[in-house]
Amino acid sequence: MRRHQERHRTERIGWLRAAVLGANDGIVSTASLVVGVAAANAVRG
Repeated sequence: MRRHQERHRTERIGWLRAAVLGANDGIVSTASLVVGVAAANAVRG
């Protein structure tokens, strides 16, 4: 008996998902660093 093989788009675009999530991670990391430096240099009062 022959097995049914179904192709899904998620199998083919795994690299796109990884790129988007990686870019998002980089943006969040950079923004966190900038906010931390800005907060450390802030003047109170």
